[in-house]
Amino acid sequence: MKSVDRTQADSAADQEQVARAAAVLERIVVEDWPEGRSPRLPILLLRALCRLAGDKPEQVSDGWGVVEITAMMQRLGAPWSNLNEGDARQRLNSHWRTLQEAYWQSRQEHVRRRFAHETLGLRPRIDKSDAAGGRGNTVRYFLRFEPIEGPAPSGVEAPTAHANPVVHTPSIRYYPVELQVPRLLRWIPETGLRSRSPLGGLIATLLTGIGVLVVLSALMTFYLGLHSDSAGAAVQALLRALFLLGVLRLSLGWWWDLAQNNLARAPLWWQSFTDFGDTVIERRFDPTGFSASRLHLVRYVADCPRCGAEGPGRSAVRLASGRLEFWGRIVGRCRNVPNEHVWSFDHGTGEGRFLR
Repeated sequence: MKSVDRTQADSAADQEQVARAAAVLERIVVEDWPEGRSPRLPILLLRALCRLAGDKPEQVSDGWGVVEITAMMQRLGAPWSNLNEGDARQRLNSHWRTLQEAYWQSRQEHVRRRFAHETLGLRPRIDKSDAAGGRGNTVRYFLRFEPIEGPAPSGVEAPTAHANPVVHTPSIRYYPVELQVPRLLRWIPETGLRSRSPLGGLIATLLTGIGVLVVLSALMTFYLGLHSDSAGAAVQALLRALFLLGVLRLSLGWWWDLAQNNLARAPLWWQSFTDFGDTVIERRFDPTGFSASRLHLVRYVADCPRCGAEGPGRSAVRLASGRLEFWGRIVGRCRNVPNEHVWSFDHGTGEGRFLR
């Protein structure tokens, strides 16, 4: 019987895992990041690293040079032709800075949760050698996948198809996806809005003032109706007051929910037009306690473990109101069976359990 070299077997398994992780990272960029669908050059640089790592996982530790990355970016759609190595090096250096500062740093939490959802016990990291370029001193770009310390993340068993439901799965795992809110309405930046910042204080003051004015208007309308000689005028005043309070709840009720629960469904003007109603506002605290809390606009989605349903971009379960049955709660509802496949939502862990 032929013996198998355990070292070679382990190395092959590691390379297979690296290739899978590279494919998952590129899929995250393409499907979840707005820039991935209409790729900008810094995003193409990251995708080129993913493709190179997937094609040659054994070369991850050595990295890739300017010529290799430029050729891969051209294959992915970069509008370059007849670039010499010097021009390519200069362009890659500029796009690398944009990739790190504008995209990669602010989306580490998003990538981490998606990798946990895929049950990958790895953490991606991009890097660049310190060489300044030139003869015999070439710049190298790296996409490395480091093992996560401790036990590998456990994910919900992925359903194979809608026709083969996973009926005994009691839990669900949500993951965040990129928002499509118009930029003019992005008062909350991707890195979060500091609750004690001048902008945060201004928004809180405006919202509080609007709420006070609406409440005073409702009370004044009701008061004038009570002192009217006509019974019909009193009823009309009561209806107007109730209407104003209803408008107050719909427009500013999220502010009260956020203060009470650190989580609220975003108001109408922060909802995406394509995925209306799915966006939530989440208040996150600094674990060290030294910095102020931050407000984040997030959209969480998940597959439905109950029926195996997968929506566009693997997002059949969306966050929605708990309605009367789960009053005051935000729950996950399967788009295919919204009344029966209902899941709880824990924004601290990104997990939930089957409610009914």
